[in-house]
Amino acid sequence: MNRRVVLILAAVLMGACASDLERARAGDRSLTGAHLRRANLEGANLSRRDLKGAHLEGANLTSANLTLGANLTGANLTGANLTGVRCTADTVWPAGFTPPTCAA
Repeated sequence: MNRRVVLILAAVLMGACASDLERARAGDRSLTGAHLRRANLEGANLSRRDLKGAHLEGANLTSANLTLGANLTGANLTGANLTGVRCTADTVWPAGFTPPTCAA
């Protein structure tokens, strides 16, 4: 089974859209509106990513890199694990969201 098929199967099992994972793998900076509920994004490099309106409910973002202006405007982070997430002053959080203490 090739890598692309494995990624698509993983996306289906996680409830994510396969196209979202393909875009992430391809290095596209935009994940606007991506459906990544309950996705395991532990340690993911999401720096400079446009995650506006992303569905990250219950996602594991442990130690993820959200530096260099990662934009989470309107993203749903309900139940997301943000333990040890890396972020900086230019990380854009959803309105009304209290960001975690970030490791730089």
